[in-house]
Order: sequence, then structure tokens, then C-alpha cells
Amino acid sequence: MYSPYAKLKTALLPRPKTDESKSLHHIQAQIRAYRLESINHGDRVRKTSQEDSELYKRCQQRSNPIERYIHIPVDEFDTHVIPLRMIVVYHLNNGRSQRIIWLLEELGVPYEVKRYERMPDYTAPPSLLNIHPLGKSPVIEDRGERVVVLAESSAIITYLIQNYGGKQTLSAEGALDDLYYTHYAESTLMPLVVVWQRLSRFANRAPWYLQPLFRYFLGAYREMYVDPELPRNTEMIEQHLGKNSWFARGSDGPTAADYAMIIGLEGLSAGKAVTPSTHPAIATYIKKIHARPAYQSGLRKGGAYAYAKQI
Repeated sequence: MYSPYAKLKTALLPRPKTDESKSLHHIQAQIRAYRLESINHGDRVRKTSQEDSELYKRCQQRSNPIERYIHIPVDEFDTHVIPLRMIVVYHLNNGRSQRIIWLLEELGVPYEVKRYERMPDYTAPPSLLNIHPLGKSPVIEDRGERVVVLAESSAIITYLIQNYGGKQTLSAEGALDDLYYTHYAESTLMPLVVVWQRLSRFANRAPWYLQPLFRYFLGAYREMYVDPELPRNTEMIEQHLGKNSWFARGSDGPTAADYAMIIGLEGLSAGKAVTPSTHPAIATYIKKIHARPAYQSGLRKGGAYAYAKQI
């Protein structure tokens, strides 16, 4: 997967000519010293010489906005800053934001996690209302030339891939797969998974003497609306993954569809709705994703996650 940040140190500046080597080495040392992962918006840098002017102009002409974003001072009077873009992820534990962290790890984009803990009733804390009017997660904040605050998983996934790389050249069939499963994940699969997971929780919240009655009615609802739909969906996914390594046919790595689909499949796996014996292709797919270094790094940064273990 293409990652502009992963190649920043070598791709940002052209290979030096003899007369440029001194200034290039100075800039590279400066970048290393500031450690790109921890630069804050507006950190100032020491002034450099006129020799950097040509390199700065070349940098600004780059077509990729990320590669243009490191500001190289032009002359000794230049007091510009290095405004490295930083993504902030407002992360709710055991939530859909974990896949956003995985995506950022795959892209190699600098980001910060602001962690929120669920309430005892498993809802989001009221403090998330300070971030977004709906008080939900995930939400990201992109602190670039203008601040972008964006909610909704599929929208965030699409935004990050469009703006930070990660696009792949897919066949027509693969592109349709990617489009379909990216939206299917939130519009069809996740509502089923959420209802399937929460029915038992609703019964347990009732007073003990009413719990049998609640379980009866909730069980009837589940049998009528959830149980017929869930097997049809898992069978469709099983057949697709049985023929393809990723959700987008022909892809050589995860695409938007994979980032969108993973948490629904993790939830079904944790609840034993899919198992290695009943759905081997889904189980293999989940295991493959959990073994990816970027996924594991995301787990360490996101904190405890009920649907995957750190390796």
C-alpha cells in the first residue's frame, strides 16, 4: 500500500547534486531531530541559508499535498513554521474507531488518539458531545490548513484514503466490490450485528423478576427479524472471502471495504456466530488481519479491545 509518510525522508527532497548536498543533509538532519511523529502544529525551526531556496521550490511543486506540507525555510530571514498535518482520533473503547486507527497505521500517517471510556450501560460518555453534536465515535479532526472534523466510519475511511494515499489500482469488478462492501458494512451488516449483540443486554437491564418476560419477547423478536437475516449475510461473506483474499477482487492488500467490514466480522466471531468450523474463510480472514503489524500497532495505541488480542 502506498504511504507518502513512510517514504517522506527519501521522497520529500530530490536526490542531491554536489552543490546541494550540504543543505540537503542539513534539512534531513533537521527532520530527524524533530521526529515527525511528535511535531506539533506551529513548531518553529532554526533559520537556514539561501542554499535551501531551490529545494524549497521543488518541494512546493510536488503534486501530493502531504509531500508539500513540510515547509523548508528559504533564507536566513525566513521565520516560517513546519505545520505537519496531524490527525486526532476521538476513540471510544471497544468501538468502531479501532479500525480507523488500523487504517492510519497502514497509511503511516502521524496521528494522536484521544481515548474515551464507555459508561456502565455501554453508551458513549457525555464528554463526546463536546467533539460532535451527536456525541458518537469515531470522530477525527484533521488539523491542516483548515481544521476538518468528520464523523461516520465510512466517511472517515473514504476521506483518509483520498487525502493520505492507500489507493490501489483495481479492476472494474474490484472497484465495485470495494464500493459495495464499504457501504454494505454500515448500512446492512452492522445494524444486524448491533441488534444481535444488544438484545441480551437489554434483558439483563430489566429488574430480575421481569428478566424472563423480557427474554421471551426479545427472543421472539430475534427469531423473527434477526435470525433469518444473519445467516444469509454471513453465507454471502463466506462465499466471497472463499474466492478472494480481500473484499475487493484482485486487491493485493486491504482497501476501504476491508477497513469498513472488519469490526462487524470481529463482533460476530466474538459472539460465536461465525467460527472456524462454520465459516472457515471468514475466520481465516480475521486471523490474517489481526496478524498484520499495522493492526497490532493500532491495538497498542488504541488500548484494550474486546475483539482482538495483542500478539
